[in-house]
Amino acid sequence: MKIAASIFAAATAQYGAYPNDGAYNDGYNPGNCGPDAAHGGAYWPSQSANDPCGVTFWSNEVKPNAQCQLQLTAGASFFLSLGGVFVTTPASTYNDNTFYFHTYDNWAVGSSGASIVNFWQNAAFPDNSTCYDADAICITCTENGDLNGDGYADAVQGVYLGNFMHDFRHASPSQVNVPIANAAGHTAGTVYNIQLNDQYGNPVPITNIASHYGHDISAPQYADGTFYADDGYFSLHVGCEDFEGQFLYFSFTHLSEAEANGWYSIVTMTTETPQNCPTTTSPPYNAGAGYDNGSYGNSAPAANSQWSSGNKKKNKGRSDEYSDSASDSASNSYDSGYDYNSDYETYNYRKK
Repeated sequence: MKIAASIFAAATAQYGAYPNDGAYNDGYNPGNCGPDAAHGGAYWPSQSANDPCGVTFWSNEVKPNAQCQLQLTAGASFFLSLGGVFVTTPASTYNDNTFYFHTYDNWAVGSSGASIVNFWQNAAFPDNSTCYDADAICITCTENGDLNGDGYADAVQGVYLGNFMHDFRHASPSQVNVPIANAAGHTAGTVYNIQLNDQYGNPVPITNIASHYGHDISAPQYADGTFYADDGYFSLHVGCEDFEGQFLYFSFTHLSEAEANGWYSIVTMTTETPQNCPTTTSPPYNAGAGYDNGSYGNSAPAANSQWSSGNKKKNKGRSDEYSDSASDSASNSYDSGYDYNSDYETYNYRKK
């Protein structure tokens, strides 16, 4: 199965680069691409056909509340990761050379910049002729506009999956935690339909599907109640009450060596009328308290979204959901700021 993805026409015209605000000590400025080999951007050679060559570098191009594209000017990606970003448009084929992503204001990686890790396809192993340096990876970003005039860039509209981390070199089965972003808020009655695919567009079998916050799940169950999906598809229900966190997390465990890839997986949203919701009764009208304090007056509006106008910066000043205590135990396997480490035992899944 191949994913039908809508790739933007005239993509390069849609994204303008930030001025690069990071310069190397010798005055070298790579622009919007990674550094060349002479300035720390050389590839490491392949270790095997299944552990190919790759590069890692820091890009100052990535900013909060920005839409970005990453383009490979040479070669093709075997594994690509940017911690803490959200996939704007899923990739369509294994050989895609352009990837679209965006960030939010409470961005896990930091106020600016992102760590990029890319392993190159290296079918010619042990020949490294299809390995390239970091200057073959270029990133351009455009900060979102400020339509409501509050002085901050607006959040990217829509529903998206985070580019969740995985390391193709670890032993299976691996556990993965994934955030869902919804610019309209995670309101009651929202249903997220998730299809997990590998980098070839094939469904990935998973088990131990869970919500960090106890939301209902639609998926087959084993006799012990464990949710699973042989085809990588399941639904997550927000339920009777609005969820006020910025990101709604779920987790799962791979059933085999096949691993889900955030660049090729999909989330869509539908709505439902939640059933069996608890009922609440408004207090009786109190004439002595006046209309403003009675059941008719001046009650606080439902907080259906921190993304709404005038409330967009609600989460500033507190830890975002990448370090939420409710998901801390699972967050140890989610690397919200991906760093390459040549020690394979500590390559990934490190809490920042």
